Amino acid sequence: MGTDSKRMKAILAVMLFCACTQPNAGATRVETVERVPVQVTQLVIPETVPVVAAWAGPEGDALLAVEGGRLLSVDAAGRSHRVAPAAGESSTGLTTTAFAVRDAQTLLALGETPQWVFNDAVRVAVLPAFLTPPTALTHAARRVLWASSSGVYTTVDAAWVRLDDDRGAVTDATALMGFESGDRQAAWVLRGASLQLLTFSADGSDIQWTRNALAVTRAAALGDGRAAAITDRGVTILSTEGATDFYREAPGGGNLLATAVSGGGGWAWLFWGGSLIRTDGSRWEALLTDAAFGPGASVSVDSSGATAIVIDTSGRAWQVQAEESLRLTGLAEETWVSSTSLSLAATVAPDSSPVAVSYALDAQPLATRSIAPFGWVDTGSSTRDLQQLSEGTHHIDVSAQLADGRTLKRVRTFFYQQPADAGSNSNDGGVTDGGVAPSYATDIVPIYVSNCARCHSTRVAHDLSTYATLSADLPTLRSAVEGRRMPTDILLEKPAYDLFLSWIDHGAKP
Repeated sequence: MGTDSKRMKAILAVMLFCACTQPNAGATRVETVERVPVQVTQLVIPETVPVVAAWAGPEGDALLAVEGGRLLSVDAAGRSHRVAPAAGESSTGLTTTAFAVRDAQTLLALGETPQWVFNDAVRVAVLPAFLTPPTALTHAARRVLWASSSGVYTTVDAAWVRLDDDRGAVTDATALMGFESGDRQAAWVLRGASLQLLTFSADGSDIQWTRNALAVTRAAALGDGRAAAITDRGVTILSTEGATDFYREAPGGGNLLATAVSGGGGWAWLFWGGSLIRTDGSRWEALLTDAAFGPGASVSVDSSGATAIVIDTSGRAWQVQAEESLRLTGLAEETWVSSTSLSLAATVAPDSSPVAVSYALDAQPLATRSIAPFGWVDTGSSTRDLQQLSEGTHHIDVSAQLADGRTLKRVRTFFYQQPADAGSNSNDGGVTDGGVAPSYATDIVPIYVSNCARCHSTRVAHDLSTYATLSADLPTLRSAVEGRRMPTDILLEKPAYDLFLSWIDHGAKP
């Protein structure tokens, strides 16, 4: 497509998006709200100071920051412990202000200076100086995006690339919410009071910013490519195709204003008019009415949309679990997998009178079950072998049709990487073309220079610039690479991935 065609496409997209997001145009009044039972548990925090930030994990667990920047990891049962600092560090005593998640195994935490990247609740790296002081971070599928006072950045071919708009560097981004849009990476970006749509190609060469007419105070990603925005008139649910406005009337006239929002699993959780409410854009569920958390309470929702961490005005942390008519067990959201044998099953509340549960992989039907158990195999089993699964990002859509005509939907996204010994390739599972086990000097140094040196040779992260330092702890190194936790911001290509693991498995030759 030529430059003029691209420009015309971008202009039409802007016009369409702006036309679809005029505030309060055809707004829908939220009147009837379904009541959903919840379980509320105060988290056991062995601290006497208030909690200032929280991240809700994929299984109802959490990481919390208390005043002074001290970090606590909280399990699903509400037990907490301090996050351990990395080797050679005295403490994690820097101020933590926000959290974002790259996948089910990795947590990214923002501090004033510098940024922290956590794997398995341990500090392992910080990022380059031009990204400080950080203002926001997110991930768009497998690509991490960072915002700072110098611009919005991502990584392309192991290099940091700035995603400018037509006026230059974007220096006013305060929130980023990433997702995948077809063959492009995308993010909702809050800039001042404007929520804008950013899309860019895999190589970072085709960048498009789309503006709208919304006056937004807070926004959150729903985890399915949509975003929920709090405006001065109500709440707007946005997608790449347009937007839908909602409002609630106050008893004495005028509109009720929402004060907090978070999203996950296709749901948005809101504090709205003193109540904790959840919506998927069509259903509105009252979780807690007249919630006694105070006007300044915040909420962080896990990736399933079923559990949230609430911080009340006094700085106490609470876990709120909604009773789900449709739950998924087995495959966690946004997990890296290297086996085609996966487990996934739906549980539908009996009082919902399920008629059928259907599964589709990348929009292709897999199975439909009309009786329990509702696993994703024709027999109802939860374990399925997805033969010939291609590498990359995959989406599983689960739909439960109920007797009353409603349809409940859930999505699971996962990233598949072939194991090192799978299939045939030029490296024969990581062995060099000549059948010789890989060596550090010949095979690993080029991989290290291209993918690791920008952090591990610049004092941004632990020094691994020599054979001795890189090979000092091979089990940990293998776990980090195999678990896709390193590199933290890009996907290691399969030939390099295979070669690196093969080098370790063949004795890490110099």
